[in-house]
Amino acid sequence: MESKTNPPTHYSLIWDEEQIRHYEEQVFHYGDASVKKFILCMGVRSKYCSSVKMKKCFFKRQLFCNTNSQSLVDALRSYEIPIGAYKDDNQQPIPTTALVLYASVNPRDTRKAAKATASYVLEELYNNNRSTFSLDSKFKTEAQKAALCKPFLTVDLDCKDLLSSVKTELDLLNFPPHKFVVETRGGYHIHYETSKLDKKRMNFLFQNLNKRENIDVLVDTFCPIPGTIQGGFKVRFVTL
Repeated sequence: MESKTNPPTHYSLIWDEEQIRHYEEQVFHYGDASVKKFILCMGVRSKYCSSVKMKKCFFKRQLFCNTNSQSLVDALRSYEIPIGAYKDDNQQPIPTTALVLYASVNPRDTRKAAKATASYVLEELYNNNRSTFSLDSKFKTEAQKAALCKPFLTVDLDCKDLLSSVKTELDLLNFPPHKFVVETRGGYHIHYETSKLDKKRMNFLFQNLNKRENIDVLVDTFCPIPGTIQGGFKVRFVTL
């Protein structure tokens, strides 16, 4: 008699904990530990699953600060809730194939976020506004806007066929070695340390590469996390 496999009861969003730990080591040690936080969030991409109807693409933001080599894995596991608990705007269950976990590449400045949030609250009180808002949500929004520092620059290739030609071109221009490269569902994220890019190479990235189709040069962005699953694809580190 064949044994039956029980269907999964929770969303499966992690496939390789070791890559998550490696990502944490690569990224999360930058910035003043007393004020820095990173933002984790869930993304819903209707382009991965056309039946999903969502106006808001990002939700379940959380502020994260790594304390040990397992802390990021534990934080991401909190997103693996019972299947069907994530619902779209029509209250229909969102399938795993439409979900992706993101993290801010650069640390956020909680001091700036706190000052901006306090200023907003005081202004609302002074103007006697009766509008309601979530203090937690407002603080996270301000943190999302306030980079503590920007140690990374990201070259986002939205087409996998571009990788070889772009790498060859950057090598011919004697670009410094990249910090790491992540293969995503639709392309690659090449991460450079901004401190190692001089004015000439920065100009090339923004005045040339950034103007091409399917390429974005980003100084402060969110990226899928290696070791997690993005719309059914296993996000991973790659070696060029």
